[in-house]
Amino acid sequence: MPPAAAANKKQSAPSLLETCRPLGIAALLGVSLLAFSCKKKNPEMDAAERMVRMNPELEVVSKDNSKGEMTIRNKKDGTEVTMNLKDVAAGKVTVKDGKGNVTEVGQGNLSKVPAWVPRVPKVKSTIISTQNQEGDKKTGAYVVTTGESSDALDQFFKAQAEKLKLPEKSNMGGNSDGVDNRMRVYQAGGRTLTVTITGESGKDVQVSVTYEEAKEE
Repeated sequence: MPPAAAANKKQSAPSLLETCRPLGIAALLGVSLLAFSCKKKNPEMDAAERMVRMNPELEVVSKDNSKGEMTIRNKKDGTEVTMNLKDVAAGKVTVKDGKGNVTEVGQGNLSKVPAWVPRVPKVKSTIISTQNQEGDKKTGAYVVTTGESSDALDQFFKAQAEKLKLPEKSNMGGNSDGVDNRMRVYQAGGRTLTVTITGESGKDVQVSVTYEEAKEE
């Protein structure tokens, strides 16, 4: 699938990958992988490769189709992570860093998500939730399924961002093979909120919410 077309791209916003460490990279890729579907022989690997191609800050270092593993590098800081993609597709993220350390992020609840981060309405299931704190900076992500429509969710997050005084910095979207993908980035005052909405006819809508909060100097 080609990169999502830029429908109305405003000024660029800093990528969360600039601040996330290995677990953060894995969480963001895992969130995206869970949101995409594919009908090829190895859908998890195909989806992961497409997500890497869509982000110029990432590159594939190696992949093992037999094990379903892919090693990805963040070009900006050289951070590398190895992920088991079948586990990711099942809602379980296992990350192995360059030193062989393994971190597992399974299904979770939203109790640790900061209060200011909007909660998706009419949630049917929570697929994954992860948080990370480094000094005064908090980052995290969660993925859920919901019975709400993509249009209703788009309007919901727009309204929530207005209440939080977070102007829209990036607006991208595209439709391929019947899958509607939308990504909105809202940012101001040390806070960044990125919302990805993936809808497909006959299926619950998947929503990934990634957030960052840092004290302004």
